[in-house]
Amino acid sequence: MNTKSLAYSGEEEAEYEFLEEGIFSSHKLVVGLVLLASISVLIVCMTHWMMNPSTLPIKSVRVEGEFLHLSTDVLRNSVIDVVRDGFFNVNVDLIQTTLFSSPWVDEVTVRRVWPDGLVVRVVEKKVIARWGDRGLVSPEADLFFPERVSIPDGLPLFNGPDNTQALILNRYLQINGELVRRGWSVAGVTLDKRWSWSFSLESGTRVLLGRRDVSARILRFSDLAATEIGKRQEDIDVIDMRYTNGFAVRWKSQHENKVESELNNHG
Repeated sequence: MNTKSLAYSGEEEAEYEFLEEGIFSSHKLVVGLVLLASISVLIVCMTHWMMNPSTLPIKSVRVEGEFLHLSTDVLRNSVIDVVRDGFFNVNVDLIQTTLFSSPWVDEVTVRRVWPDGLVVRVVEKKVIARWGDRGLVSPEADLFFPERVSIPDGLPLFNGPDNTQALILNRYLQINGELVRRGWSVAGVTLDKRWSWSFSLESGTRVLLGRRDVSARILRFSDLAATEIGKRQEDIDVIDMRYTNGFAVRWKSQHENKVESELNNHG
């Protein structure tokens, strides 16, 4: 009788422990769900707070860069004009698009500075030559058209068909590389519609290279620059290198002197 009673009591105790574990597990689940819901609400509230334009409004804008043709104040005011949102949702694309509207702007990077500042780094385009009447060519052969008043003086002049600025730039670098060591300076390079090359010197002398064997003719002209002819460049109107091994000279005095050496013009 006693043994049976003890066994019955043991079953009741096991059932009680099982119910207690179930209640505890349910309690943990409820707590977990409440915690998850709280975190979700917190995230939503934080997101709403961060995206609110009135949250941490931008109060400081600094423009960095070295400029010859751009104005720090003008750039800064352009940024201020388009900053409408708070620190966390500044429209970087809009700032960049606004600044790139200036032909002189090459690169733009925008950095947030906690809690209410922006630092805008602007790289100004460099130029190596003028293009026609009002364009400019960068060292990377990019073509752009700023206001005439901002075009620098003293640049070589490139002329050629559309989309040939890279070709002309490479030719200019080739010619200039040969002549600089001779003490001559290239004032401009032209590629005409017939794809015939010519260039001019600072003295006003024009050099005709033609369409064929252009690199070889540049080398021959470089050698010519070291002779007595080269010393008289101020008196020369045109030098025609479009011959097999020779050249022709037209003097500014209208006296024409041809240096004979297989004078067969090959264009």
